[in-house]
Amino acid sequence: MHQNDTINLNQNFLSRNQYCIWFSDRCNYKCSYCCNNASPKAPKSEVESNPDALINLFNQVDPGVIMVSGGEPTLWQDFPILLDALPQHDWVILTNLTTIPSWFQHPNIKIFIPAYHEEFANSERFTAHLSQLQSMGKRAHAKIIVKPGQEYNQVSLWEKWNGMGTPASFVPLEYAFKFQRDFLKDIIYQFRTSALYNSRFFRRDTPINRLCSAGTKQAFQVNSNGKLVRCSAVFDACGNDQQSSIWTPLFNSERQYCSSETCFCEWHHWSQLANANDNTTWTRYVETGVWQAPSVEELCQFIIDMQWDLVGKNVENSKEIIFDLASFSDNLKDRVKLNQTQIKLDQHKAQEKRMQEELNLIRHDVQNQLQQAHQTLASTETELAIAKIELATLKNEIIAMQSSKFWKLRSNWIQFKQFIQLDKFLTKAKL
Repeated sequence: MHQNDTINLNQNFLSRNQYCIWFSDRCNYKCSYCCNNASPKAPKSEVESNPDALINLFNQVDPGVIMVSGGEPTLWQDFPILLDALPQHDWVILTNLTTIPSWFQHPNIKIFIPAYHEEFANSERFTAHLSQLQSMGKRAHAKIIVKPGQEYNQVSLWEKWNGMGTPASFVPLEYAFKFQRDFLKDIIYQFRTSALYNSRFFRRDTPINRLCSAGTKQAFQVNSNGKLVRCSAVFDACGNDQQSSIWTPLFNSERQYCSSETCFCEWHHWSQLANANDNTTWTRYVETGVWQAPSVEELCQFIIDMQWDLVGKNVENSKEIIFDLASFSDNLKDRVKLNQTQIKLDQHKAQEKRMQEELNLIRHDVQNQLQQAHQTLASTETELAIAKIELATLKNEIIAMQSSKFWKLRSNWIQFKQFIQLDKFLTKAKL
């Protein structure tokens, strides 16, 4: 690295406050694997309709890096208003690079991350647009989206784009598919470009219980409906009452432990939200135009530092570490062993936690059933007591009725006897 490069890197551009705007689900593509279910027919979002509220929000926070995603950001017609109104911030644009609008030349846009989607993209147009970005002096890193069965279809594009000076990475759709071990190994040893993009399938399913700044004024995401949420994986709204929005910005006062089901942050490739990342590579590229891919050992070290699993959760029919450890240093080998041991321990703890949660649910259910049984018993006892009172009252009424009938009968019998006696007396008198 040249001395000037060191000076530029000391500006530490990529470690600034991190913000994200998910502007809309509207996109000119409709990829079958889209995690946002984006569509050309999606309506205009609250974010698109309220640029003034967005400007007011980002004037209240410290200067940082704002990532714009979607949907397809080039469809956001009023976006240049934000670029001009918020000169204190730098911007990163995630795009399918179908078009090159004039605002792409804005000096505050520091890097483009074009995604090549084979289902819709035109390779010649995509390549031409990458060249156009280069001629504009703009940095870009191309993501080549890969599906099983098409793993090696885009190797020629990977070679072409890296050869022309635009870094490109294969990005397997690790959240939806399983991949052959040989392909993932080729990505590490043959097509390695970026630590992050070439290691995403090593993410773990177990939360790592790490304090995260997401939700504070240092880092948050604006959803298309105007809500301010912690991040792309945790949609809990910011603020103590979780009512934060672009109209009423509220933030967490302190960092919180990550509650995501996976160790994943959309901002890892240019932020300091994690305790390990390939920031040096990205910073050098943004500031100097020099891209230096990490070595295999550095990639392995990156995954270990991220507390991810070197086996890879999206590898078909394999539980073996993808890396060849023979060439690694003894220190790294020891760290690999420690990593795998820690993962097994974490998995065991996670299993214990799930079993405890299930036991607590069963215990809670039994307690509810017991409480309901007690309530039913108490209600039955009350009903029985009322029934006894009613029965006693009924008995008394019956007794009273019977008694009343008896005295009436007795009176009638006496009168009858008196009538008989009177009749006998009269009969004798006639004689």
